[in-house]
Amino acid sequence: MGADTTQRQEATVLRMFAAQRLTQDLQQLAQAQAGLLARDQLLLGGLSRTATARLAADWETLSAGVYRVYPAVNEDARWQSRLWLGLLIAEPRGTSPATPGLPAIGGLAAAAQYGLVPRTELMRHPSDKLAITAAHDIDVYVGPRLVVRAAQAGYRFVRSRHPGRARFSEGDLTVTSIEDTALDVLELLEPSEVADWIDRACRYGMSTPERLLKMAMTRSRLANRDAMMAILQDQVEGVTSTLERVFRDEVERPHGLPEGRRQVRDGNRVLDVLHDCVVIELDGRAGHVGEGRWRDRRRDNSHTVRGRYSLRYGWQDCTYEPCLVAWEVGGLLVRTGWQGRPTPCPNCPPDLVAAQVIAGDWRAAVTAMDTAGLYRV
Repeated sequence: MGADTTQRQEATVLRMFAAQRLTQDLQQLAQAQAGLLARDQLLLGGLSRTATARLAADWETLSAGVYRVYPAVNEDARWQSRLWLGLLIAEPRGTSPATPGLPAIGGLAAAAQYGLVPRTELMRHPSDKLAITAAHDIDVYVGPRLVVRAAQAGYRFVRSRHPGRARFSEGDLTVTSIEDTALDVLELLEPSEVADWIDRACRYGMSTPERLLKMAMTRSRLANRDAMMAILQDQVEGVTSTLERVFRDEVERPHGLPEGRRQVRDGNRVLDVLHDCVVIELDGRAGHVGEGRWRDRRRDNSHTVRGRYSLRYGWQDCTYEPCLVAWEVGGLLVRTGWQGRPTPCPNCPPDLVAAQVIAGDWRAAVTAMDTAGLYRV
């Protein structure tokens, strides 16, 4: 056993011994705060300044007036203590004005608390660009007039005039609401990534597009506001991913197709687009292998058994062949009772326009497209 290890163990024993000399209430408070206590809390808990200074000498000082009373024994404990340190640094002291609900953890750190993004003690994450790592500062929202007395590496203190941002999570750790958290993270993203992030924020019933849109309308400042509001409105209408938006804007609308019902709950599944007996599945992934492929096949087979037709499209189809997709969907809708007809868009190939003339006989239209080498088999 090395000398450094021995010294760390001795220091831990001293801190634990000092903690045992606290009142039961202060011990419970330290445990609820991931092992941390602030000087003001010790004084309010009945200790004299002399006793506080004597005990603090045996503890690790994390910031001016904030001490680690109990050691962080694993990654989760270290993460929670990072959050509590930010809150305790920003807690109003003395004559500093208090704002109800603040300070509060926000940004990516709050998203990690909700389980929306991964976190790691490493300097980077191998896959998720939104993961919070040791290289990220933790955002702490504070009142508009609060003066944070000590700068602290690893933290960014943000003034907020909206105490409604905060909610109390388990253990009284104060974090921004799921809606505010989602909107704060939105400002870090490119417009093309917004829809997928909103879908992530609404997963498992944590929030809804309606609640996100309502919250966005209360903000006077929002990056890329027009684009954000348009995407949120799409989400309210059931367009929950970028691929669904491409399908609507490049396939359905330019070709006069009826808009199906979106995000329809069907038992324990959600159908992307439903037209009576026609189901359209949209998958933004490049392709499925292994279990994913079998799951897709089972879903398609289930639709067939229940008397439904199932069509499945991905990015390649909707972005590079939207006209062909539209005519394929339109033809099936005609066969299953739609009284309308697909209409050519300005980008439709001439052979598809010719096929539209005979769209009353869909088989003849398919033959025309197949002859022209345009129909996908």
